[in-house]
Amino acid sequence: MILFVSCDPIEDRDPMGGVLDESELAFDIIQEPIGSNTIKFVSKTPGVIPYFDWGSGFSNKETAEAYLPFAGTYTVTYTAYCAGGTVSISKDFTVNNNDEEYFKDPAWNLLTNGEEGKTWVFATDVPSYDGKIWGNGGYLSSPAGPGWWGRTAMDAKDDNIDVNSELYFDLSGGANVKMSENGKESNGTFDLNLEDIKDGDGNVWAIGNMELAGTTIPHGISQNEDQKTVYKFNICTLNENELVLSYNTKNLTSSGTEAWFWVFKRKGYNY
Repeated sequence: MILFVSCDPIEDRDPMGGVLDESELAFDIIQEPIGSNTIKFVSKTPGVIPYFDWGSGFSNKETAEAYLPFAGTYTVTYTAYCAGGTVSISKDFTVNNNDEEYFKDPAWNLLTNGEEGKTWVFATDVPSYDGKIWGNGGYLSSPAGPGWWGRTAMDAKDDNIDVNSELYFDLSGGANVKMSENGKESNGTFDLNLEDIKDGDGNVWAIGNMELAGTTIPHGISQNEDQKTVYKFNICTLNENELVLSYNTKNLTSSGTEAWFWVFKRKGYNY
């Protein structure tokens, strides 16, 4: 005998609910003190899964914390995942000042002059390096500059170097960089990794690295790697008036291997 038995389901499932209205969403933005660089986002909407997105980060926690070292006005988007779908709202908030602790290394200000900004140009009158503004030399070798071969301002056109190029940095709402070359401008961002790079004798050869995104420096190419664009550079010299950057070909980091150098000065400075 075969018995066919029908039974009730173990659980009753409720039909999907509707999507909340934007007016039903609530969250707090907490800055202590007001305008500080550390911000908390707190979901106040019951029965939803929250998701915060503030541009440089995101979180799906009930309380999320963000750290923004730059002054400026920012937007956070709060999305609530509810039974019937998702709904989002956005709010603006302000960070009053750049975080002094984050930018405590003087290299940040030497490069950018803070929020005000600073412009660098090729050091066409540089007395060292036999007047070369670009060229190659030895990696981790002294002096850190184009000591082997390169171009002066007089013969820069032989390598299509625009001696009137400009490189501008500021810390206004972000780590911003703008490059002007051959009548064209490009914008991007940069970051500094300020950890000393030392030569074989333990002397500081570079104060760290600079990495750019969205643009590069004037004539920022690796000559012997099919002239590929370079975005990451060693900072060999940085003071109020001088900036020397380098790139080691094919990332060969042994002392004396080939590196390329760019020699800049503060716009308006004369040797």
